[in-house]
Amino acid sequence: MPPARRRLATDPGGRPLPQSVEAEASLLGALLLDASLLEVVRSQVLPDDLSRETHRAIYRAIIELADSGREPSFAAVTELLRAKSELDEAGGPAAIVGLIEGTPSPAHARGYAAVVERTSILRRIIGAAQDMMRLALSSGEPRAAVEQAQQLLFRVSERRLHREVVTLREALDDYFATIDEQNEQGRGPALSTRFASLDTLLGGGLHPGDLVIVAGRPGMGKTSFALNVMRNAALQHDAVAAVFSLEMTEEDLTLRLLSGLAEIDGGRLRRGSLDVEELKAINHASGELMQHQIFIEECTRLDVTDVLTHARKLQVRQGRLDLIVIDYLQLMEGLSGDEENRVQEVASITRGLKAIARELEVPVLVISQLSRQIERRTGGEPKLSDLRECVTGDTRVIDAETGRLTPVLDLRAGARILALGDDHLVGPFQVADVWSNGVKPVFRVTSQTGRTIRATANHPFLTPTGWRPLEGLSRGDLVGTPMRLSEVGVEWPEANPRELRVPSALSMRRSTVGKYAELTADPVLRTFATSDVLWEPVRSVEPAGEEAVFDLRVPGSGNFIADGFVVHNSGAIEQDADVVIFLWKRDRARAGEPIIPILDVRVAKHRHGPTGDFQLYFDYEYTRFRELTTPAA
Repeated sequence: MPPARRRLATDPGGRPLPQSVEAEASLLGALLLDASLLEVVRSQVLPDDLSRETHRAIYRAIIELADSGREPSFAAVTELLRAKSELDEAGGPAAIVGLIEGTPSPAHARGYAAVVERTSILRRIIGAAQDMMRLALSSGEPRAAVEQAQQLLFRVSERRLHREVVTLREALDDYFATIDEQNEQGRGPALSTRFASLDTLLGGGLHPGDLVIVAGRPGMGKTSFALNVMRNAALQHDAVAAVFSLEMTEEDLTLRLLSGLAEIDGGRLRRGSLDVEELKAINHASGELMQHQIFIEECTRLDVTDVLTHARKLQVRQGRLDLIVIDYLQLMEGLSGDEENRVQEVASITRGLKAIARELEVPVLVISQLSRQIERRTGGEPKLSDLRECVTGDTRVIDAETGRLTPVLDLRAGARILALGDDHLVGPFQVADVWSNGVKPVFRVTSQTGRTIRATANHPFLTPTGWRPLEGLSRGDLVGTPMRLSEVGVEWPEANPRELRVPSALSMRRSTVGKYAELTADPVLRTFATSDVLWEPVRSVEPAGEEAVFDLRVPGSGNFIADGFVVHNSGAIEQDADVVIFLWKRDRARAGEPIIPILDVRVAKHRHGPTGDFQLYFDYEYTRFRELTTPAA
């Protein structure tokens, strides 16, 4: 973890850190003279943004009074500070009077706040730089030090993601100013995809600040679709676009762009076996692509800070950035690098990408894989619930207050159930949401001790190497189960008492791990030595038909104990996305007829407007999508 934040007084050379005591004093005086100004500056300036503790104490008192519905007048602030034994620390009544008398004009409160915010950001940058220097001196692994340094800088910039509260009048003024600017530049509010049906559903195309998920099973043309959208935006609207690819090389992406534009088979392009006419088409397509601003970032690894860093550089260098494409979500790394909690890591990635879209005011189009298990469903149509993992309604969780086994079907938000904490100890955690996800194919997992649970193919189970989806489990794999639930005396009647043990061949004794933990002071070994988790082999994984399934979210732990297994709670991809687009293909083959290369496109979620289905012709030879004027039957 990055070093703890400290309040610094000077830089490494002994020079005073950036600050403006005058602006801080004038801001506080303005608030004491006109309490309504707090609504204007509160989200811009936090107590910790003030450089002096005397100022911080007064500002906290003003906020506390306002939150309690009281007027933060001189008398009220003085009385509150006296009651909290902070009046002397704040300089006494005379200091507060001095703030009021020394304020040039309350009308300039927003300007004072801007100065305070600017100097605070500069101090945080200096503090992060000092932390980075310590990281570089103490870390033996350069890559780890770079990752933590990026996290420190990302945290400095996170404050910019929180916009201040504005009045409706200000919002309307901003809207009309944006419309005027767009009219002057001859462009609309959205970036057209050049697919008329999609643009109609999305209100003109991809909108700045939106996180757009393009999901589908492997082989459905997701990357080709995203590249088509990017190429159309660049060629038709002169958009500045960047693609971050973890799956394809720079050459692969370039050949796909060329193949689609020149309409030459990608295989022939790769082999280089082209005739004269094809060479002319390639030269023409290359010349056209080179006139536009498409940037390719081939990545062996990628996290949110990498995307933010490169995107900002492009935005500064090119003057704007109109589209970001990421291929694909499940290959990205979280800031924590905590592989044992991969599902929560993916959730943090989607939140980070959403924040980047809003901060840079650019649509971020992210490709996401769906499990092949949906092919088992009649028709194979994807649903929003495929982005989440589910359990059946009769799956039992443990009520932390009574110890009773409660079916998920009967669970309500606010209930406290047992789950596994970060320390690998079982404890009570609160349920945030519970909801139905309709009928889906489920599978039955049976452990060596006879515990059974039914869940969807993508539901993650805790294993010694991290969270693994049900479809990735096989006979003999180890899964996490609670070793003891002594707080409530729960027993699992299905378990075979003769098998309630871990064979010695599977792992070393906990006492031995504990001794190593003491010798090495390793917190990970200490956690495993004291853990409430018992690793049990899987006896079988088998289909269990289709059944109504449910999701629940336990944000405090990110998991819960269900039917004696430690399983992860629902994912956040759908929740964070503004738009979810599914690509899928229904079987239209008829006896004696060739398969028609038509893909169904479903806008399954649209935060700002309608959803709907349409079809596109997918030319596999050129990896190019085209409009379909007459829908296929």
